[in-house]
Amino acid sequence: MWVEVTNPLAGRCAPPFTNMPAQELTTALIQGSSNSSFVLPNNTEWYADNDIILNKDLFIGTNVKISFGPSVRLFVPNGRKLQIDNGGTLQGCTNEMWGGIYLYPGGEVRMNGTLPNNKVLIKEATIALEAIGNNCIIVLNGSVTFDRNNVGVYLHDGDFSSSIFNGTSFTCSAALLLPFNLNPYSTTHFKAKDAGSITFNYGSTSAYGNIFTDALVCLDFLRTNLTVEGTYFSQLKFVGNNWPTNYHSAILFSNETPKNLISSFKKP
Repeated sequence: MWVEVTNPLAGRCAPPFTNMPAQELTTALIQGSSNSSFVLPNNTEWYADNDIILNKDLFIGTNVKISFGPSVRLFVPNGRKLQIDNGGTLQGCTNEMWGGIYLYPGGEVRMNGTLPNNKVLIKEATIALEAIGNNCIIVLNGSVTFDRNNVGVYLHDGDFSSSIFNGTSFTCSAALLLPFNLNPYSTTHFKAKDAGSITFNYGSTSAYGNIFTDALVCLDFLRTNLTVEGTYFSQLKFVGNNWPTNYHSAILFSNETPKNLISSFKKP
């Protein structure tokens, strides 16, 4: 089965009001389940009301938009791949956050956008990308943006040393949706716990390898090695009409001394 309804309380996700009528994603996946993989055609829009567990690889084509209902999650189990290409967008569809992508041990997520107008965009999720355990494959290479998420990426309880983070941007362009609507910024952009070693690479896709802005904590690491190359941290305070000045943290090592930190920051 393509679909497992693990959150029956998720609200109905109304189709977006656009010039391209949205299609219900879970039905399409079930109908295409005899294929070895499923490709969402370029320039199409979809919505999902219930949690989705992939039993085939899912390829999200250029300029594809998927809107998820409140708390709905997209699960990528062992041996399955989720690939999001140029201009692909995953987002919420109501005034509440969707759940995000959950990667099981042995699952694979690849995102590859291009500048200036075909970035991959993951936004409005409680945890946009969560991965647990060993043998997860994570490749975020190119122009990939995480925006308005409570937590952007959370890696834990496994070795993620082979993961690639190059050309990613973590930001919060507006206040979060329910139930975090009182937050004018993301809680944490990137969180790691017992995750082995993680490197933010300096590449050629932009002026900086990776960019972090507008969060209470940009990097929150516990018992995890961290290598930072050519990474830009900015706007680490928020000033608004109804908010005091809040000073935030670029890198936070929680509870104990970090295993290792190698840094190569680039000046703005």
